[in-house]
Amino acid sequence: MKKKLIIVGGSKGGVGKSIVSTAVIDLLRQRGEKLLVIDSDTSNPDVFKSHHKTLECLTLDLDRKDGWMALLNAAYNTDATVVINSAARNNQAVDNFGSLLMSALSELDRALTTLWVINRQRDSLLLLRQYRQTIKGNARRAEPSRRRTDAVRTVQRLEAAG
Repeated sequence: MKKKLIIVGGSKGGVGKSIVSTAVIDLLRQRGEKLLVIDSDTSNPDVFKSHHKTLECLTLDLDRKDGWMALLNAAYNTDATVVINSAARNNQAVDNFGSLLMSALSELDRALTTLWVINRQRDSLLLLRQYRQTIKGNARRAEPSRRRTDAVRTVQRLEAAG
């Protein structure tokens, strides 16, 4: 069975990526999964701050190519589930460097899932469409009013599907 790589994205600030990341981390911890948490929100690494004392955590600048290379190395060198809390404004970097991740997934032996956090504005969906042009794999959305519940249910559905 492939190891998991979960990206929590949304490309906008304030939509709830950090709370969805934390919900996913909490659920997977309760299930006893070994985790590597990567926070790419270098200006406000809340997920890193919340978990670095109890879990293996990194902050990586995924706006730069060397950040993507460090991500690939970290995923390659662990058997843990990797959970990535992405930063706002990340779509340009995904356009530039996301193909590095996509081309390495089979070598990493990872199944990629993206949880895309949206708000009620149209640009949330436009940003998701832009993201999906580069990043493939399973994508699920989490709406603002039910972020934490949606994240937990989505992970449960993905695990049940195999």
